[in-house]
Amino acid sequence: MADIEHPDFNPDRLDKDQLIIKRYPIKRYPMQTLEEVKEYLDGCIVYWRGERKKSENIDPRIMASHYIDAFQSTRISIFGEELPE
Repeated sequence: MADIEHPDFNPDRLDKDQLIIKRYPIKRYPMQTLEEVKEYLDGCIVYWRGERKKSENIDPRIMASHYIDAFQSTRISIFGEELPE
C-alpha cells in the first residue's frame, strides 16, 4: 500500500476519525478503479494482521480478527479470492 496521506488528514486533530483516516491512506479519494479498491482492502488486511500479531491482550486480537474477516469478505465478494497469509 502506498504511503500517501489521505487528503482529509489533519495532524492537528487527533480524534477517532482522524486516526482512521491516517490508518487507511489511499491514493485518490474516492477510489477510481478496482485496482485501487483491491490495494486498499489488501492494505487494511495486512495492517490488521499486524495489529493482531503484536497485541498482547485478547480483546484487541478479537477486534483485529473481526476487521480482517470483514475486509476479506469484501475482497472475496468483489474479486472472488481472499488475500493469502
